[in-house]
Amino acid sequence: MMRRFLPAALGLALPLAALAAPPAAKPAGAMTPEAAEALYAHRFAQYMQGEAGMGLAFYDTLVPVAGAAHAAPLPAGNSGAAALPAGALAAARDYAGANNSSAFMVWHAGRLVAQDYFGGNGPDSLLVSKSLAKPLGVIAVGRALALGRIASLDQPAAHWFPEWRGTPKAAITIREILGMRSGLLPQGNATDAANVLNRAYLHPFHDRVLLNDYPMTHEPGSRYEYSNANGDLVALLVARATGMSYQAFVGSQVLAPLGAKGGKIWLDRPGGVPHSGCCILLPADSYLRLGILLAGDGVWQGRRLLPRARHRRIGSRSLRSVTLFWICRRGSCRPLRPVGPTRRSCAAHP
Repeated sequence: MMRRFLPAALGLALPLAALAAPPAAKPAGAMTPEAAEALYAHRFAQYMQGEAGMGLAFYDTLVPVAGAAHAAPLPAGNSGAAALPAGALAAARDYAGANNSSAFMVWHAGRLVAQDYFGGNGPDSLLVSKSLAKPLGVIAVGRALALGRIASLDQPAAHWFPEWRGTPKAAITIREILGMRSGLLPQGNATDAANVLNRAYLHPFHDRVLLNDYPMTHEPGSRYEYSNANGDLVALLVARATGMSYQAFVGSQVLAPLGAKGGKIWLDRPGGVPHSGCCILLPADSYLRLGILLAGDGVWQGRRLLPRARHRRIGSRSLRSVTLFWICRRGSCRPLRPVGPTRRSCAAHP
């Protein structure tokens, strides 16, 4: 599984598909309520045309995410006592290729022992994260913790979300958001444009929907319930805690120290707020480096980037093992914990 990661093979898929252009957006900060609702209606119509649970196939407002200025290649090779059998690697590669993957990479014993690409993709292709954006968000919070911008995972999120003060949501901690135990409405599929699940995902002011309209259905910490809302709250948290936009923080404080290439991320509107629960596009090599960082307990090439695991535990789990990676078996994919039928293209195979 990804939380073990050694050895691991990473498969990624779902390149973007072109759709009709959305309504023309006004400059940053100038979107009227009417324009926002028109853009939301357009996105919702496109969303309803796709497969249930698969999200948008086209992101209309992408902005750059910087990475390392000079990305050195990972050490590569498969030889010596720790070498993996060539037949096993070939079988894994064939499995990835037969299951709609875009990239296949195996990291073992400190070396990249195999890699391949499918569907016209290559090392520099930007691959859609889908929910692999969520562990990246968790890493970003860990990085903010290491830098002293967040004092503790047990701080109430309302410290940065004044919108929650004086409400039952004021009790929700950062730990509970990261661990999907916030008590916020669980994820589900809805076909009604007015449903808060759709508005929290597609609205040009999805940040306001998340903070002001998204309901709490259970006591914080009482149960695990997977929710995209938790993942998207991370971008708001990181930005308010660090004073940097989420994309700038991820680029300079997460990707750059790893020597990882950057990519692009979806904003809810021009000049608006990025999604951190989904919708970042990075090369496969960058996703792999994030996994290597977690496998190394937050240390990259001798430099500690994340707090030690015992200081960043989420309930019974650490940031390293938070249940936000996707596992594929026999052609079907699911999160590490079952949350209902779905299909995803991000895979981690032992």
